[in-house]
Amino acid sequence: MAKDNARSGGRTGSAMGSAQGSQRDDMSSMKDGQFFPMAPEQWREKIREFTNLNTVKFIKIFQALFYFLQYRTREACCERDTNKIDWKKAKANINDDMFTKMGDYWPIGAKENNYREYEKMKYVQKCLEGVNSDELDEYSVALGKLYKWLNAAIEVRTEDIRMRKMNKESLKEKREKAIQDEKARMELRAVKHEEAKLQYDEQ
Repeated sequence: MAKDNARSGGRTGSAMGSAQGSQRDDMSSMKDGQFFPMAPEQWREKIREFTNLNTVKFIKIFQALFYFLQYRTREACCERDTNKIDWKKAKANINDDMFTKMGDYWPIGAKENNYREYEKMKYVQKCLEGVNSDELDEYSVALGKLYKWLNAAIEVRTEDIRMRKMNKESLKEKREKAIQDEKARMELRAVKHEEAKLQYDEQ
């Protein structure tokens, strides 16, 4: 994709704020408890233009996005029985449904979905390894925006998982301590009862 074509109208947009609420370039925000991660039409249209191309650089960004959102399975975007992305298959999935899926995505809280191995965070992050942000923005600002959205989503999701795990461990420790405290209390009560019994018997 020509640089000038990719850059025109591609610099405005919104994506996702960090877990700590810090502001990022062109990221989205929270408002009245609602999450607004999607970008405006300016760069959404530029992403759609990739479907007109036969070859694309940084193709694994799309693969990572499909898997992260559980938007499409491996069979829908890869060569048969492999994780090698097939662009002809993949680009057919770049449509309004994909943007809706992004818009509906909420990174906070436990997920009840069953995740295939390639949809898990470890593999998604592996798909993005080696991406140079400067080279990506030089190639296409719009795709750079998509990449930033995905990275922000991953960061927020990872932090949420970490915090929930810490809270779970903390609750487990508190529960175990409460059990031990109750056990000690009951043992002390039993001892005092036995001592009172002995004193009574000795009278």
